[in-house]
Amino acid sequence: MRTSLPVLARRLLLGGLLLLPSACLIAPASMSRTGPAGAFSLTPANTRTRLRMHMVVAARKGTGAKISGLNVGFSAEPRWQLSGTDSGEVHPWYRARLVDERDEQVLDESSVIFDVPRPVGMVPLSPHINLDDDTERFEATYRLEFERQGTPSEGTIEVNWSSEVSMSTLSSDMRDFEITFTRL
Repeated sequence: MRTSLPVLARRLLLGGLLLLPSACLIAPASMSRTGPAGAFSLTPANTRTRLRMHMVVAARKGTGAKISGLNVGFSAEPRWQLSGTDSGEVHPWYRARLVDERDEQVLDESSVIFDVPRPVGMVPLSPHINLDDDTERFEATYRLEFERQGTPSEGTIEVNWSSEVSMSTLSSDMRDFEITFTRL
């Protein structure tokens, strides 16, 4: 049986159109930046510490690039230590909170009660960032609040903390973006 040229052309066109969407899919690109990090001590006399972080993720002007996804993470590793004169009878609690300074909303919180003087592992804090549409710029100031029980608990809670931001985009050139993450 012989197929006419217009029927063959339509079949080839239809087949090409069916393959077109899969050929147009672009895999998202991503990049991460390590932000500020540091350490501090909490004692029965100095029970609170606050850290402020300002973050900007933005497409360079004129590129038309958009941010598709964004993740921000803060980690703290508290470790309870006793001095030679401390009895350790009262075990302290420790709390870390993440606050968005734009609206003072508490975005994440974690608490620990120490059972023995030792590290308890990493305590992650992370806001849920909802980008309604692809956006060219995201900017936020976060406040990390760390607190411990005061007297009658004894000893020092040493805290090592760090921060990281990662973003994804459908842009093919990651040089179209700038990430700044600074401690205020």
